[in-house]
Amino acid sequence: MRALLLIALIATACVDAQPVETRDCNRTGFEIANSAPYETAVYAVQANDTCTEYRVATTEMYAYTGASFYIGTDRFDRIPVDFVGEPPLTPGRWSYEIRIVDYSTRTISTNAVRDDALED
Repeated sequence: MRALLLIALIATACVDAQPVETRDCNRTGFEIANSAPYETAVYAVQANDTCTEYRVATTEMYAYTGASFYIGTDRFDRIPVDFVGEPPLTPGRWSYEIRIVDYSTRTISTNAVRDDALED
């Protein structure tokens, strides 16, 4: 019984050791400038339909995130109210798909999509 408990604890520790990695993918249909995804680096320019490199998350990440960027002189912002009750992303690779919902109201979505699991 003790051996099974020890194996279960080791397996759990191995799963927790995998990081959450995220990247930002521009799916707006436009080149975006001065992109500032929530709690991440600022990118000068990101072409349409491209993704940044993966970054290891240093805080818990969730199914959506905030972002700010410009298309020309038009500013777009998504500021999360809170993440209360939201489960954090599980270990592995995730892409935040940045999309325009309604250009005229500057409404965007920034939902996380699961990419392939990290390889051993």
